[in-house]
Amino acid sequence: MSQENVEIVRRFLNVDVDEALTYADPGIVWNPVEELPTLGHDAVRVSLAHWKAEWDDYKLMPGEFVDMGDRVVVTVHLRGAVAEAGLRSMPASTTSTRSATARSSAWISSQSVPKPSKP
Repeated sequence: MSQENVEIVRRFLNVDVDEALTYADPGIVWNPVEELPTLGHDAVRVSLAHWKAEWDDYKLMPGEFVDMGDRVVVTVHLRGAVAEAGLRSMPASTTSTRSATARSSAWISSQSVPKPSKP
């Protein structure tokens, strides 16, 4: 099942929000870096819309996927330009590491974590 979990997370990160949520449990726990944890598909939509509104030309690029049994740790690179009202957009990029827990073929939780060290 663990390779299946990697594929669930990979698909989630490579499609639009509505399609991604077909891979997520209806009660998904969504824990973004700069927000409080929230529950459910609608909360994920709101959180992602808020995040994307902060960027012009937003692009998410999943990196390495680490299979950890019922969890998948993935490094995600974000690139775009910071949207500043009335100012020229400034190019920006960031990298974060997310832990996704999958169960019964659905993503059930997501949170930011330190990048795991390799054994």
